[in-house]
Order: sequence, then C-alpha cells, then structure tokens
Amino acid sequence: MRHAALFDFDNTLIDGDSQGLEVEYFRRRREISLGRLAYIALVYLLYKIKTAPKAALVRSCIGAYRGWEKQGLIEHGNHFFREVTSHRFFPEVIDRMREHKNRGDLVAVLSASPAHLVGPAAKFLGVDLLIATEIEEDSDGRLTGRTRGPVNIGSVKAAAAGALLEEHGIDPARCTAYSDDQADLEFLLMAGAAVAVNPTRKLARIAEVHGWEVIHPFSNGRRLD
Repeated sequence: MRHAALFDFDNTLIDGDSQGLEVEYFRRRREISLGRLAYIALVYLLYKIKTAPKAALVRSCIGAYRGWEKQGLIEHGNHFFREVTSHRFFPEVIDRMREHKNRGDLVAVLSASPAHLVGPAAKFLGVDLLIATEIEEDSDGRLTGRTRGPVNIGSVKAAAAGALLEEHGIDPARCTAYSDDQADLEFLLMAGAAVAVNPTRKLARIAEVHGWEVIHPFSNGRRLD
C-alpha cells in the first residue's frame, strides 16, 4: 500500500518565511511602497503578539501584488527562487523528502504562502503535488491583491491534505506530515506520523505530548544539486 509524505514549506523545507523574505527583497530593490511596507510591518507586529492570525499576515503581503499581471508574477517568483529561496533549503529535510520519493511515496507540499513563491521550489524538488494560497485575478487578468479562496492554513490545510489523500486512495495512517508551527496542528494530527521541524516552543511541547519526532536541521546557504 502506498504511503504519503506531506511537507509544509516555510521554516520546514526552507530556513525562513518566504513572504517575509520577499518583503525584504522588495525593500532592498525599492519595489514596494512605504505605505504597504508599513502596513505589513504593523500586521506582522500584531501577529507576533498574538493579536492577528497568520492568515492576516499572508493577506497583507498579497496586497502588494495588486495590479500586477499574472505572467509578471510568475517571472518574479522564478527570479526570487533563483536569488533567494534556492539558497535556503534544509538539506536534512530535503534528504528525507528524497527518501520518501525513492520509496515511491506520494510527496506533496502544502503552504500558506502564495503559489508563485512555493511553485518554483516544488518544481525544482520534483514533488508530486503542490497546494498553496492562490491570488485572485480580475476580468482583465490583473491581480486584485486579494486571495482566491481562503489562505491555506489551519483547518483549510488539514482539509486539503485529507482530500488529497482520499483522492489518491491513501490511508492517513500511512502518511507522514512535516511542519514547524502549531498553526499546522490539525494538519499534523490528521497524519499517522508527524515530524516537528525546528518547532516553535508551543509545537515542541505538543510534539512531546504526542511522542512525535523532533528534528533541528540547518541551512548551509548553498544551492542544492
């Protein structure tokens, strides 16, 4: 019977949050307005002090793409991967992903971050499936700066994972889920096995209660072969 391995992206496959890295990338290149930068910083602060959910932070960053053309976003995502994300993989976690692939497991990445940030990495890694937050387009094909559907986090991510496994006829008991944050608790609980990757303090405590494996990988700053 086939197994599955489901991976979160930010701080699980890569060192850092891809949207946060992108905001810094925009700031260095002066490709983001001071108003938008200040708004994202405010939402980030509220998120850190637990008064705003992660989904609000995701939406605040997505607002920066308002008016972009879809092709421009795709090209930006590819360039961002080459310049930033490709140097931030955790080799230990990527090795585990490759082991799953070599065993014939279904391998998927599920992320709250937008698809243009995660897609190039997923393609590079050769994963079977990607589920990420999508950005809405208007009737002229330009981005509205809003999400198309909910942010792929929490119960949304858990439901997407469950639907994915059902579609491929895989029992959740034969699934291993990887994540770093308690926001993915439902996602981790739906799997037969869970691995906490550089977990937050809260997730580390939860992992101890459930007897989950905990790993502490690091990035060497080099591109993978």
